[in-house]
Amino acid sequence: MSDGELFVLGRADDMINRAENLIDPVVIERAAQTVTGIKLGRVAVFGVDQLSEGTQGIVLLAEPENPGTPTDQIRQIMNERVSEMTGLTLTVVHIVPPGWLMKSSFGKISRQQSRDKYLNHGLSES
Repeated sequence: MSDGELFVLGRADDMINRAENLIDPVVIERAAQTVTGIKLGRVAVFGVDQLSEGTQGIVLLAEPENPGTPTDQIRQIMNERVSEMTGLTLTVVHIVPPGWLMKSSFGKISRQQSRDKYLNHGLSES
């Protein structure tokens, strides 16, 4: 709400349910996008059920600007930056190869398709 007007900012099915708090993945993606070495617009954040904890973990996938970039350092900086800017802790961070993230028919990153690919095909630490 702003000045008495309602603005829809995200999709309900993209929301992450973390300890009964709904988190908009866009907030996390914006924070992650500030990390040097990440390709602009090539970040996807989504929730993954953690049945043993009764909540969702936060998974972040990002494509590097340059394939030879040291990923351990980027992951550490990304975790720190997201924590600083949002107060949230990421469960999993993967730096995926260029072109790994799925796009919608409109050319935007598809969180749902990227989530499905992640769950169905898995990832090794990159």
